[in-house]
Amino acid sequence: MKAASRDQASDMFRASYLLDQPDLCVNSRARRVICTACEKACPVRAIKPGIGVIELNEADCTTCGACVPVCPSAALRLSVFDPASFLEAAAQMDELHVHCSESRDGGGGIVIPCHLVIDARLAAVATKGGQRDLILHGRPLCQECSRADAKNHASAISQVLKRWFGDGCRVMRWSRPGEEAQSKGSQHLDQVQANRRNFLRLAGARAVSNISWLVPAAAGNLIEEAGIFVPGEFKRRVDPYQQTLAENGNALTWKENALLPFMARRISDACTQCGICAERCPTGALGHAHGPGWKGIDYEVLACTNCGLCTAICPEGAISANAVTNWEMATELRHVLARCELGRCERCGQPFRATEEAICPACSNEVDVDTAWMAMLGG
Repeated sequence: MKAASRDQASDMFRASYLLDQPDLCVNSRARRVICTACEKACPVRAIKPGIGVIELNEADCTTCGACVPVCPSAALRLSVFDPASFLEAAAQMDELHVHCSESRDGGGGIVIPCHLVIDARLAAVATKGGQRDLILHGRPLCQECSRADAKNHASAISQVLKRWFGDGCRVMRWSRPGEEAQSKGSQHLDQVQANRRNFLRLAGARAVSNISWLVPAAAGNLIEEAGIFVPGEFKRRVDPYQQTLAENGNALTWKENALLPFMARRISDACTQCGICAERCPTGALGHAHGPGWKGIDYEVLACTNCGLCTAICPEGAISANAVTNWEMATELRHVLARCELGRCERCGQPFRATEEAICPACSNEVDVDTAWMAMLGG
């Protein structure tokens, strides 16, 4: 990320700055746009995913964070909000009162940038599977907020919680007039923390600001374009929202036959073991598996965010998704979905998928080329 001016250098460190990592985006890995979740979630349409870049209109972005929980590859995050820290603070409270940064009612609880950063997964853990209410505090007229309109957010998540834990579960709701937390103290999760890393970053921003008059300002926004990454160099990051639910889901009482926020995967016999799905999976749910004389693709249900990348890029269309309807299915250990036996090439000695051929495809291509050359030379 580059700052082209003094104002941009300052903006980089404003309280709820949206951070991105385009190389984790599923569109960059698919090399075509297959996911527009962030664009659809943005109340002002200030963000647009592309191939190798996530375009952000700095002037329109309100840093509400609505795009963060819907990103299936953890390519987006807010500099001030961490789901694990939110749950840690929530666990210390008897009654869970959550304020947005625009709340002015003076009650205690947790303060976050905007209620849109809480999704159903986070609410499920925070409410202990519907055992207590998650009470939201905000402006009297949320639709007039400068960040976003979250007035329908609570009801939408409450419906999801009821599907997961039953109609009798407690929900995420707006506070009633005069309803406040027992403790007046507030824990702010909407501000940059003064740790060593942020201090050094702020010092760097000031340095950039001081010398910016020496450097010609570059056109464009703060999002720096990134190139397409070749196989073998794809990074992985566990989605923090999915991780919190995976780590705490065993303590929750799930409704029988509920459609959980996890998906199982199957790989058919059409799989050629090219490994492209394992190489590009952003969360590491799919991976390479090896054993004596074989190789394969393995899978972990709890790590999968159902981004759809694997099904979109599989050249054979061999990967399919299946719903998970109970917690036991979700907690299935990492297991091999597909495997093949390996032979050893009689020409180069390298292992390859065993077939009736005695040499690997690479050597077979070389033989074909040599044969064609000899034919051209009259040999």
